[in-house]
Amino acid sequence: MKNNFKFWRLIPVIIFIGLAATFLYRLSGEDPSYIPSVLIEKPMPQFELDALGDLPTFNAADLKGELVVVNFWASWCVACRAEHIELDKLKAMGIKIYGINHKDNDENALEFLAKYGNVYTAIGTNTSGRVAIDFGVRLLPESFIIDPNGIIRYKQIGPILAGEGFENFVKQYTAAKQLKSTIN
Repeated sequence: MKNNFKFWRLIPVIIFIGLAATFLYRLSGEDPSYIPSVLIEKPMPQFELDALGDLPTFNAADLKGELVVVNFWASWCVACRAEHIELDKLKAMGIKIYGINHKDNDENALEFLAKYGNVYTAIGTNTSGRVAIDFGVRLLPESFIIDPNGIIRYKQIGPILAGEGFENFVKQYTAAKQLKSTIN
């Protein structure tokens, strides 16, 4: 009896096993929801904002000298409403939050703040969307922790939600605060 085994018949099986192992390895590794930002550990973009009503506004230069959170939001953003409660908790902890109202109608934004409360130290409007593009904002809300030297230390994509999400954000803020104290 002649052995009809041909090695080439095993090639598809070997390729399949190799691909499956690669996929399993990648799935078990890092958090798939993590999207890296090229701006982490880099200076924040320079920007100027328009005022929202008669509320205090700000620009990039106003943020230097203290550890702050910059939050991109809009009145039409459902996730921004859910996040607003957690931003209020951050404010109660003494964290300064600066808001950038993104591509929104001023009247709607002011109604949002009247209904949910103004958690922001200052607010500016980003009607053109240019500031969001410069920060690499993909979806609302997004928040950035910026150190006293204007360096972006952390980027939160999506809402800061109660529980683990809130705890992680506070942990990132605390880490940036400790980094600040070791630099100074």
